Amino acid sequence: MRIFLIAVIALLSACGFRLQGSNQWPQEWPHYRLDYSARQPAMVTFVDELDQSLQTRGLTREGSPAFVLLLKKLQDSKTVAAIGGDGKAVEYEIGRRVSFQLVAGDWRSEVYNLSANRRLSFD
Repeated sequence: MRIFLIAVIALLSACGFRLQGSNQWPQEWPHYRLDYSARQPAMVTFVDELDQSLQTRGLTREGSPAFVLLLKKLQDSKTVAAIGGDGKAVEYEIGRRVSFQLVAGDWRSEVYNLSANRRLSFD
């Protein structure tokens, strides 16, 4: 089950950011289901990208899913990271945090949080 969790976390981290490393996925889990309750536009876009990422790795939404990926919360942030001499923002830090849980049969994982941040500078 540990490999399963690592693989799912790697796929989740791929959405909106480039996945580095192997595209290997255990063949024992060819089917999946995404479940989310938050209907904000950012979540819908995130789910579409995640769905596409999973399908390019050979998984399908058809058939009996080996696991359900419950997306609990998606939160975007933007903060001023640097201010120029004129008092205007010259650098921002943007971030995205996703909370999720895995369900396989009667088993439920703890709620995991993944986050990524990036700085944007303006000249």
